[in-house]
Amino acid sequence: MRRVSVIADAEYIVVTIHPIKVTRHDFDFGRGKRTPQTLLLLDERDKFVVEARKFYVGLSDREVARRLRFRLSVYRDGRWRRTRSELWCPHPADRIEATLWKLLRARDAIPSTRTIRAALSRTEKLVCALKY
Repeated sequence: MRRVSVIADAEYIVVTIHPIKVTRHDFDFGRGKRTPQTLLLLDERDKFVVEARKFYVGLSDREVARRLRFRLSVYRDGRWRRTRSELWCPHPADRIEATLWKLLRARDAIPSTRTIRAALSRTEKLVCALKY
């Protein structure tokens, strides 16, 4: 099973394929297991981590994780304190601050570099350069 998200731009269409591995353990809930709500929040966080990747083109996953974590910690200590109560993102959509706001809105915690690298490695990118 795969979940596909499509981002359309003026000149390009970026298709990101998120592999979803379904096992029998995914449907076990109870003591010691994550709830469906927690799994959904973690999936949203991972989706925004992958979205933030577009601001660090040409870098390795390790370097992207290091820079993204640093940028998240600076944003969370500063601007996030004033904008966390907003219902809609106060930043322009093409800025990294918008992605950082959505990432922290999904889960108000800064992921480790290991978690960021894991989220980046789980996705396959397929870029189709299509002219309209």
